[in-house]
Amino acid sequence: MSENIFKRFQALLPSTPLLVGTIASVNANGSCRVDMPGGGKAVVIGTGYTVGQQVFIKDRIIQGVAPSLSYYELEV
Repeated sequence: MSENIFKRFQALLPSTPLLVGTIASVNANGSCRVDMPGGGKAVVIGTGYTVGQQVFIKDRIIQGVAPSLSYYELEV
């Protein structure tokens, strides 16, 4: 094992995460403003989506429609 085991582990992980957000507005230039569940906002690229729709986002590009599931936060 001449290779670093941590580098092998990192190779298993995706380089950028797949995020979920809700379309807040659709812009004329082919971008959308998206609200994230934690309160963040982002401008992403994607057309054909409507306000209120939940979408998957990766690398600031909309990957597709996400299911509309309820969000629950429990304190333990």
